[in-house]
Formats: sequence, C-alpha cells, structure tokens
Amino acid sequence: MTKSTDVTFSLFLFLTFSAFVLFPDFSFAGTGGEELQSIYDKTVAIAQGYGGKTVAVISFILALVGAIRGNLMAFGSAFGVGVVAGVGPQLVTSGISALI
Repeated sequence: MTKSTDVTFSLFLFLTFSAFVLFPDFSFAGTGGEELQSIYDKTVAIAQGYGGKTVAVISFILALVGAIRGNLMAFGSAFGVGVVAGVGPQLVTSGISALI
C-alpha cells in the first residue's frame, strides 16, 4: 500500500473506533434478533426446500457432464456444490441452534 492509502485507512479506523467510544449503544450486538427472524426463516425454507434441491440436482447434472468430458475439476466442484446444497443447510442450522 502507498503512504496515502495507509493514512486514509488509519483515519478510517480512528473514526470508526471514535464513533464506538462516543456512541457506545451502536457497538453492542443485540441478542433478540426478532428483526431478522423472518429473513432467517425464509432463507432456511428456501435452502432446505425446493431451492436447495434444485441447486443440488443442477450441480449433480453438471458434475456428470464434467465427468463425461473428462474434466475432473468441473466434476469435483459441481459435485461439491451439490453436496453442500443438499447437506449444508441442516449442518448450519444445527450448528446455530447448538450455539444459541
């Protein structure tokens, strides 16, 4: 980074931390979460419902096409996306509920 970039970044950090010192209510995270509950529920419903299944099926088909063409990188990445789309939402929601 150049010297002017360093000065700008340092000024940004100073102003950010100064704002948290002057207005401490902004620096504390909320524990309720009612504001984002509907967005969270909708996202989980899409990921665990037909949206996640559609992504898993499409990536599995792309993995098969990649395997037929002999492109192992395309096969591996598409297969990985399919597995994450199929199993990932349950892992994330169970991990979040274990932390709460």
